[in-house]
Amino acid sequence: MQKLASLLIAATGAPDDDNALAVGAALAAHSQALVRVQMLFPDPAADLVGWGAFSGVYIGPEVLEEIARAEQSSRADLTARRSEEHTSELQSH
Repeated sequence: MQKLASLLIAATGAPDDDNALAVGAALAAHSQALVRVQMLFPDPAADLVGWGAFSGVYIGPEVLEEIARAEQSSRADLTARRSEEHTSELQSH
C-alpha cells in the first residue's frame, strides 16, 4: 500500500462518526499517516429558515432556539468524545 502523509476524517457528531474514525485510524496505522479530524457542523437553522421562506411557512423563534440548543449539545458531545479518544490514545502509548 502507498504511504500517505495524512488523512482527513470529517466528523459531524453523528453516531456513525465512530466508524469513520476507526477506519481512518486503521488506514493511518497501516500507512504511517497522520489523521486529522475536521468537525463539520451543518447549520440546520439556516436550512429551516430557507425552507420556510421558500414554502411560505412561518418559523417561530422558539423553534430556532431549540435548534440552536440541539446543535450546541451535538458539538459538546463530539468534543467530549474526541477528548476521550485522545486521552485513551495517550494512555496506550
